[in-house]
Amino acid sequence: MTQAIALSVGMSVFFIMQLFLTKLGKDGVKIEKRMESLMGVMSKEKSHGELDIPFFERVVKPLTSRTGIFIERVTPKRIVREIALSISRAGAPCGMTQGRWIFIRLSTGLVLPLLIGSYILASMGNSANAWFSIIGIAGFTNALPRIWLANSAKERKLTIEHELPDALDLITVCVEAGISFDSALGKIVEKTEGPLSDEFKKTIGEMRLGSSKKQALSAMGGRCDVSELTSFLAAVMQADELGVPITNVLRVQSVQMREKRKQKAQEKAMKAPVKILFPLLFFIFPSIFVVILGPSVIRLIDIFGR
Repeated sequence: MTQAIALSVGMSVFFIMQLFLTKLGKDGVKIEKRMESLMGVMSKEKSHGELDIPFFERVVKPLTSRTGIFIERVTPKRIVREIALSISRAGAPCGMTQGRWIFIRLSTGLVLPLLIGSYILASMGNSANAWFSIIGIAGFTNALPRIWLANSAKERKLTIEHELPDALDLITVCVEAGISFDSALGKIVEKTEGPLSDEFKKTIGEMRLGSSKKQALSAMGGRCDVSELTSFLAAVMQADELGVPITNVLRVQSVQMREKRKQKAQEKAMKAPVKILFPLLFFIFPSIFVVILGPSVIRLIDIFGR
């Protein structure tokens, strides 16, 4: 009797566990199928997302970046420093780096002229006109990136010169209100935008990383290459070394900046009549002569023709 009861209890437990494990197995299969479907959707979304990226961003840009990094490593350090200074003075347009700039110069100064020259020689033959064309194209493609970078640096320099008096006035007001010079630079970064604000932001970052104020300001003057800004930074560094109250220095520098700005405006106004002389002679006066003397010339031709 006892054995029958134990056997029945054991079979009951066996069937109950079998049903329970079967249920878990079905749930596990469902979970696995669900995970597979989710992974498939994620892989499809990832593939679609990668394909939605433009070809330039997906292939060309990483390739040029890696090539630029390799070229930068094999280029002499002195040349890399000079290129870095030129790029920083231009404000690093289009996210330009030293390696990318060297890659562009090699492409436009060597690879592109070779390809165009091969095409010209194949189409025009080995003639003097073909070689003159190749030399002209090579000179143009070699000079084009440098002209673009020089124009970017010039425009940025003019922008900094234009923004400097207003920024200096704001620094003077902040310092006179009791704020330190470093905090006044932070106010410039917070309240204004433009190349000068970006340079002050870099300077503050360098000082926070451990550079002294003199080193950070000297580096800023070298990056910007603006005479007015360089003189202002030199006056600030000298006042900091000698212990002179910086408020007086800032006030004098602000007045000088305004005076220089006024003198430059007057200089441009004095140059305007000379610059407008040639367009006046070659484009405006001939039109006026045609309008005034045209009827008289037609009448004289008619009279003498009779």
